Amino acid sequence: MTAPPASCRVPKPPPSTAERLPDFVDLDDAPQLGPIALLQVALQVTTTALDLHHPSVASLREAVVLEPDCPSTLLAQLVCDRCGELYDLLVCYRLALSSPARDGADSDVF
Repeated sequence: MTAPPASCRVPKPPPSTAERLPDFVDLDDAPQLGPIALLQVALQVTTTALDLHHPSVASLREAVVLEPDCPSTLLAQLVCDRCGELYDLLVCYRLALSSPARDGADSDVF
């Protein structure tokens, strides 16, 4: 079995709050972390499954050039790319939640 292409893998977040699953205290402070953590895991599983099903392509260019008559390969690569982007966005959001607000703009208004 070959390793999945590097371009389609969802990158690992830094070993910080964004990497571990939220615990009770985290969820009490920021309940939105629960579904965000679930989404991060789902993105990783989706990307891994697509990598295993379409191991021949490592980039969008390869999908277009090597398998022009296979729309599922092209779409799989596009999904992998979007999963990676969304994963990165969620990591940034979790890191922003874990850092103290500079001017109080992010604090609760209610």
